[in-house]
Amino acid sequence: MSQALLLSSPSPSVSLHDGRPATTSLDVSKFFRKRHDAVLRDIRNIIANCPEEFTAHNFVVSNYMDNTGRSLAMYIIFRDGFTLLAMGYTGPEAMRFKLAYIEAFNRMEAELARRNRSALPARAGLYRDRIKALDRLEAEWLDFASESRQRARKLERELQAIGEGTFPELLQRGCTKRNIVIDSLIQPLTAPRYNAMNLLNDALEEMRYAIRAVKAANRLMMG
Repeated sequence: MSQALLLSSPSPSVSLHDGRPATTSLDVSKFFRKRHDAVLRDIRNIIANCPEEFTAHNFVVSNYMDNTGRSLAMYIIFRDGFTLLAMGYTGPEAMRFKLAYIEAFNRMEAELARRNRSALPARAGLYRDRIKALDRLEAEWLDFASESRQRARKLERELQAIGEGTFPELLQRGCTKRNIVIDSLIQPLTAPRYNAMNLLNDALEEMRYAIRAVKAANRLMMG
C-alpha cells in the first residue's frame, strides 16, 4: 500500500500519486467537514456499484498514521473518482467545496503539463543519441550483410562446382566397388537445392527493418 503525507490545510489538498493528481479520503473528509468513516462508506458504495475498471483506476486503498500512532485505512482518490464521489455532496457550501477542489486539480494538472514540457528538450537529446547509435548499428549491419552475402555466394559456387564436376561419378564408382549404398552421399550433390541466398537475404533484411522501425519510433517520440 502507498503511504500519503497528510498535512492540515484550509485549501483542498491535491498532490501527485504515481504521476497523477489525486487527493485522499481523509483530506476530503476534512475539507467537506464530514466524518472520515462516512466518506469511506460512500467510496465503498461506489466501488460496490461501479465497474472494476473504473474503481481500480480511481480509488486506491492506502493508510495513514493517526495522532496516536495507529495505522488506519484511507483511499487515494484520483480526479474521476473524486468527481463521482462529490456528486453525492449537495448544498451551497458543498458546491463551493467542489469548485475549490476542481480548481486545485486543474492547477496540479497544469503544473504537471508544465513539467512535462520542460523535460522535452532533455528527452529529445536522448532520442537523438539513440537515433545516432542506431544509424551506426545499421551501417555496421549493412557491412556484415554484404560480407555474409559474398561468403555465401562463394560457398554456393564451390558446392555447385563439386556437384557438377567429376566428383559424383568418382564417388559412385568407389561406393559400387566397395558395396556401399551411395544414395545418402550422392543426393545432396545431385538433387535440386533450395535457394540459400533467398533465406539469407530475408534474414538480413528483417534485421535491417527492425533497426529502421526502432529509429522511426525514436523519431516519433522526439516529436
